[in-house]
Amino acid sequence: MHMLDHPDIVGLKHYLFLTTKVDGFYLNLVLEFVPEPVNRMER
Repeated sequence: MHMLDHPDIVGLKHYLFLTTKVDGFYLNLVLEFVPEPVNRMER
């Protein structure tokens, strides 16, 4: 994902793993901000 660079793909900025005793394991992804909805961008 870090190696992929294309204008139509949202970039991955950071990721982190969290574990909890109750719910288990989580993968959190921090993606770049897209200021407008995708349907407006494709028009």
